[in-house]
Amino acid sequence: MKKILSAVAILALTALGFAVWIRIAPLYIHPPSIVVIVVDTLRADYLGCYGFDGEISPTIDELAAESILFENCSSQAPWTTPSMASMMTSMLPQSHGVALAPDDPRDYKTWRRAWTPAIPETAVTLAESLRDQGYQTAAFVANPFITRGLGFEQGFDVFDASATKVLNRPASAVLEPAEAWLDKALGSSRPFFLYLHLMDVHGPYESPALDFYAVWESPGLGPARRLTNAEFDHIQPYLRRPKWTYGDDGRQLRIWRGRYAAGVHEADRHLGPFLARLRGAERWPN
Repeated sequence: MKKILSAVAILALTALGFAVWIRIAPLYIHPPSIVVIVVDTLRADYLGCYGFDGEISPTIDELAAESILFENCSSQAPWTTPSMASMMTSMLPQSHGVALAPDDPRDYKTWRRAWTPAIPETAVTLAESLRDQGYQTAAFVANPFITRGLGFEQGFDVFDASATKVLNRPASAVLEPAEAWLDKALGSSRPFFLYLHLMDVHGPYESPALDFYAVWESPGLGPARRLTNAEFDHIQPYLRRPKWTYGDDGRQLRIWRGRYAAGVHEADRHLGPFLARLRGAERWPN
């Protein structure tokens, strides 16, 4: 009886294994394409899918509604270069060794003088791993702290940082060349890895008026309150460059929140046509 039960169990496991293989086999025959979209300085609580009260991110919310939404995650560092190095290598900052600038890491000129590669040549990046598996790889970035020479280009067939030189670095400066590359990639039978890095939400907060007024009445911005002199002086100088910060508006907490939220709305607005382009592609299910 034990031998019979063992034989039955083996047959059952074999059948289960075969059924699982049948289900996942298409992924090996047609590996899934991968798109990573990073929206720099985007707070989770300023997205509708994470509870923001107001019409701020309909595109992202729609995608989240049909996706797996992670509710507990954080970056590995408080600024772009080390945190993105960790994302691209699965290494902690103390392992990949990116150094901070001697003073403020947001002081770009100072940081460039203290040039430190963010990704060691010995590290294997996500793009390198995928390219070795036959993927087409491309990156289109708008953040000047992710630029050629720091190691982020490792593994990418195309690494386009031209958007870093465009005034205000809008999403369109990233998405337009990315869509041109995507059209060619979709015409190929090979899977692709596409990495996009947007800066619409990043300060200084200068999004178009249409985005500001689209979110201005959102309850999620909280109550009105005037900033104290100490609070205003604590705001980074580069954030106080826009003209709207000079007068009384610059002393209003709710307006600062609204200006930030406008950047979220702007990024979401630009992502709408891009995601629609992906959804319309024959390969969208994969």
